[in-house]
Amino acid sequence: MLPEEFAALRRADERSARSPRIVAVIAVLCALFPVMIYLLTVDIAADHLLGRTEQVRATVASVTVEGHCSRSSVDRRRVEVTWSIEGAPGRGSYSTCGNVPAVGEMIDAWVAASGQVTPGSVAGARLGMAGFGLFLGGGAVAVGSAFVVQARRRRQRLLAAAAGGLAPAEPVELTRTRNAYFRVRPAAGTPGSTPVVSRAITTLYSRAGVPTRRPAPAAMEGPWQLQMAPATDARGLVALLTRGPERCWIDIPVRR
Repeated sequence: MLPEEFAALRRADERSARSPRIVAVIAVLCALFPVMIYLLTVDIAADHLLGRTEQVRATVASVTVEGHCSRSSVDRRRVEVTWSIEGAPGRGSYSTCGNVPAVGEMIDAWVAASGQVTPGSVAGARLGMAGFGLFLGGGAVAVGSAFVVQARRRRQRLLAAAAGGLAPAEPVELTRTRNAYFRVRPAAGTPGSTPVVSRAITTLYSRAGVPTRRPAPAAMEGPWQLQMAPATDARGLVALLTRGPERCWIDIPVRR
């Protein structure tokens, strides 16, 4: 392994030390996302979440169609209700895409000081926001942590494999599959070549005048010379690709 490649791995490790903080920030933003959407789409959302609405028994005065919901086949309904609080009458309305009550039906509604109405309870809104937020935040932590751990394992495999010798070079063809992965195949017309057919992801790429980095996937397609490194980890193999002045270390996950 070249000195600049070792230096690139050290820089990657230094950056990865900040990764948990980045994952934590993304998780918090994901957890707050349902609250932000609720605040933007529900007229009395802030008052309702803060408990500044009053529960009343309201009578459905009318139900009218006012447009379409996100699903074009579902109508959005405007439900107008009336109520009385300590003898003082009130009237308001809310929009809904489901659970449409019938005219004359008595329903529970929550009313803000402004007269705006929502049919959902305070506890239901809070539990819904908390549950959805925890789901999104937990998913962000799981996905982000998996990416961080996998990248660290690839670097560790490369460091361990680079300490040993490399197998003789053989011509191969790289084709892009999906995301950042490639398929490695023996070059066409190569007699007696090792049948290398696997999914691979790039770990380090270097070329004269270009900083050592993870390359863009499109730049990797085409003919290369492949040298396999000794197996050091049951989870994956490491190989070196060369093509003129280009060098690229790849990680090949082992399927179980």
